[in-house]
Amino acid sequence: MKNLLILYILLTVPFEGHAELPQGIPYQAIARNSSGNILVNQNIRVRFTVRDSVATGTIKYQETFNPTTNTLGLFNVNVGMGTVVSGTFTGINWGINAKYMQVEMDPAGGTAYVDMGTTQMMSVPYALHAGSTAGGTLPTAASAGDILYYNGESWQKLQAGSDGEILTIQNGIPKWLNNAAFLTVGVNYQGGKVAYLLQPTDTGYDPLVPHGLIAATSDMVGNYQWGCGGILGTTSPDLGEGLNNSIEIAAGTCGVLSGAKVCLDAVIGGYSDWFLPSTVEINKLYSNRNAIGGFENEWYWTSTEYLLTPSQSYSQHFGPLGTLTVAPRTFTYKVRPIRKF
Repeated sequence: MKNLLILYILLTVPFEGHAELPQGIPYQAIARNSSGNILVNQNIRVRFTVRDSVATGTIKYQETFNPTTNTLGLFNVNVGMGTVVSGTFTGINWGINAKYMQVEMDPAGGTAYVDMGTTQMMSVPYALHAGSTAGGTLPTAASAGDILYYNGESWQKLQAGSDGEILTIQNGIPKWLNNAAFLTVGVNYQGGKVAYLLQPTDTGYDPLVPHGLIAATSDMVGNYQWGCGGILGTTSPDLGEGLNNSIEIAAGTCGVLSGAKVCLDAVIGGYSDWFLPSTVEINKLYSNRNAIGGFENEWYWTSTEYLLTPSQSYSQHFGPLGTLTVAPRTFTYKVRPIRKF
């Protein structure tokens, strides 16, 4: 079956005075199969062909790579620095005729290539070759990794992105996007596992930059009380409120080592902004418990109090029924820290 690639070509060649021919074009992509599933930790083989004038034109250069995808299906290569099949990359005259890049892939790592398509290589290599071009003078004082693009009126410079960012096109303009855009529930990320991704109806949702919750990969050691009796009156059940709840609980625990305090004090995976989830947040964890992993068939405290009874707060059972109920705050239950991203 034909395997699919979501392609992001990163042209990150230095520009210094009179430009030199590009020695390599960093290329990053996500490999997926025909069902849309990411090819995780898989050895694949990719073949790049630079063609002259038209998409089916004369082959000016051809090479192969044998990369291994990561846990997000991503792989990185530098076009022009692979195993040469024919031609020389430095011998390509970017200033004469259009150039097209054909990408082929064998998901099994062999030579049974599937054609992924051929795309015209646009202005950046030519700008680097020529130093200036139609549309005005190119920006100067560029740094390694900067990208030049034409906004319809003049040439502009996009500064190099940070490690792991992905180059995207929005309204015809290139923009760096954090690789969190390719996250799914259950993948390792920022000290734990993605437990929930904000949806369009959630506060804080951004269609371009994903946000959500990270769950620690295991419970805190031991069982803990919720905290003091008495109504705090400020804890909320809502998504996004677990941190505020935890701070309020920890400030009034009457000497009790509460589950909220334990979470707030935790440093896991290099991150120190963990907290005890609210009722809505812990319900997200329960719904995705199999993908997150590590939960026991036990009760877990939330950071949401029961306003009708000063001595009780909400707890979630992680057994098959997933019961959410109230319990005395002196009971000792499991706690699973979470954090926002």
